[in-house]
Amino acid sequence: MSNVLWVVAAIAISLHNYLFASFDSNFNGGIEYSLAYFIYLLLVVANRYKVISHAIKLPYYIVGVIIAIIFSPAMENDHYRYLWEAKVLLNQFSPYLTSPAELKDTVSFKFYDRIGFPWIPSVYPPLAHLWHAPFALLNFELGFKLLQIINSLIAYKILSYMKITSWVAVATFPFILKENISSAHLDFIAIFLLIFFMRKGYPFIGVLLSTGLKLLGIIPTVILTGSISSRRNPYLNIVLLFISSFIVSFTITQPGFKEFSQNWLWNPGIHQLISFVINESSTKIILACMVVVYVLMISSIRRACTQTKISMAFAFFIALSPVYNSWYAIWFSLPALAVGNNRVILPLVFSTFAYINFGHQDIRMIGQVLSHSTIWWYIIGEHLKLQKKQLDFSHPVKVFFAL
Repeated sequence: MSNVLWVVAAIAISLHNYLFASFDSNFNGGIEYSLAYFIYLLLVVANRYKVISHAIKLPYYIVGVIIAIIFSPAMENDHYRYLWEAKVLLNQFSPYLTSPAELKDTVSFKFYDRIGFPWIPSVYPPLAHLWHAPFALLNFELGFKLLQIINSLIAYKILSYMKITSWVAVATFPFILKENISSAHLDFIAIFLLIFFMRKGYPFIGVLLSTGLKLLGIIPTVILTGSISSRRNPYLNIVLLFISSFIVSFTITQPGFKEFSQNWLWNPGIHQLISFVINESSTKIILACMVVVYVLMISSIRRACTQTKISMAFAFFIALSPVYNSWYAIWFSLPALAVGNNRVILPLVFSTFAYINFGHQDIRMIGQVLSHSTIWWYIIGEHLKLQKKQLDFSHPVKVFFAL
């Protein structure tokens, strides 16, 4: 059944991308995607006893991947920016000092008109450009398809070692196909490298690579400094903290990041509520301090494993962040799923309701409420579990009633 559902999910994602394909910033099809995924989850839960294994035979997996990458992802334009900035670097220009608008007539790029925020220089850390450089050497279509294929190989590896019940893994199929393979987001590669090197016993390498690809990789630094890496070589913590901080400092001091962060507001939750009372700048400072305090607090919890702590840290950060894209759920869901935490499937699926913003601005508030509600349920549930006062969420049906 897992093989069939993988291919079915791939067909559904491709059909959605075909019906709602967007070629500018006016995306649509958001509520259709999120509702379809929610219905898919209900069907999986209803037939969970028939899902004996989440393992997918390689031929079926390949068929699903081919179907999923036939069409460019709808509701996305990040992939144009990824390959544009890598191409700018290959042409010996700095993506941090020059915006796409400044190089429009200098660097040839077939899909320039689809690049988001063309007046702003890069906001990605250095390794992101190096990661995309080999794909940018080719024409856009071929380079992007190869990038999707690489992501699909990594996704297959992740599915093979996830310590989760089979029905939960099957429930992640549309998310993996949409966010990880079809859209080829940097977040997926970044969090995968972090977890991969943690499992190999070299967490400091995972943090450096993760931070170099996406700034969110800096969050596990404090947690790892006080747990795994300190037992192996405490001096590596100093190197880890210094290099990671340097990458973050370098990136956020660039003109593009400064300008982009001023308008970094999309599908907010608690952030928006607080900003109604105080100004935007003060809100960001207050919430940033709350995240730092929270990360320090959970770092000292001995009853939780390192990946659980990382999952909780990211969940809290995203819940307070001014931006909650669906693919950000990768940061808190993958560490949790890797250690067998089935509860995280609900906020993972509900994160897709953030897409209601696309094409349905009149009901975007519903998307904000739905996407944020279950992430708080997850955070509170994890704390109850650590305090041994957890409600019984072992049965899938009880999950819905517990909400």
